[in-house]
Amino acid sequence: MSQNGRKSVKKLVIKTLENYSVTEITAEELKRIILANGYTLVCFESNEKPQGAVFNLMRKAGVLEKAKYLDTFTCSYEERHFAFLKKDVSEKRYFYGLCNILGGIIVKNEYGDGPDNAIYAGEFAYRLAKIQEGGIIYNQFTLFPKRSIAAASAFLLLITFSTERLLSQIPNKSTFTLLSSESAVNALAPQTPETTKDSGTVKDAAEVFAYTGAASPENEEKPEETVPDGAENIVNGENGEKEELQTQTDAAETVQTVFYATKSGKKYHVEGCSYIEGKDTVIVTESDIKSGKYTPCSRCIG
Repeated sequence: MSQNGRKSVKKLVIKTLENYSVTEITAEELKRIILANGYTLVCFESNEKPQGAVFNLMRKAGVLEKAKYLDTFTCSYEERHFAFLKKDVSEKRYFYGLCNILGGIIVKNEYGDGPDNAIYAGEFAYRLAKIQEGGIIYNQFTLFPKRSIAAASAFLLLITFSTERLLSQIPNKSTFTLLSSESAVNALAPQTPETTKDSGTVKDAAEVFAYTGAASPENEEKPEETVPDGAENIVNGENGEKEELQTQTDAAETVQTVFYATKSGKKYHVEGCSYIEGKDTVIVTESDIKSGKYTPCSRCIG
């Protein structure tokens, strides 16, 4: 068989599968197509009983001799078309017989009666059997190249669209701007004293400490120095003379007021307030007052 003949049979197989919307090549699907072409399928045995209906049909149609040495054949009798298939064979041989019957029918319908019909029918059956072994999905690009390319293109477009949509939901990388070295230094070390643009000198230290929230060294609390009532004599190391020093307190002592509250009360009072006379009291701390736990007494504090 020529290369062109094989190509034409291949196209005929594809055309048949498309025309009958075949999604899976099975024996039942092949029978359906055979019946759709106006043929009655008759299954017979090698030793058909003479009194049986099938034997009588084959006798009247004049195909008893064919049944002895052929697995499949077709004939017409009383304006009806019959396709005979031997059934007492292996499953694979039975399926190939169906492929051969269908090939003969399709080739005859496509090309008419011709001397090469049997060869074309055999090629048709061979291709159907190969497709059945690999599956139509496996043979998509071989059988239906145009349809397969269109489906693959549609799939790629879907993947591309889905990917672009997914990427569009991710924040633009331009939003992730990197800090410059100067900005990074300022961000990581905000307590560094700022410099003025004109002179480049460091701003007042008090402003820097106020910005950072740190306590200024000048404002740090220093422990109070207590001086005894009588100052001791300090020896002058240069001339060995003793000088008597009298310490005097220039600054007045700051007296911190102590506040009190009853154990169950919410007001704080100064010592001597009539509201707390004769009652058990507790000392109110400055943090208690700032937190709002206690409010001032209207009588002693106002």
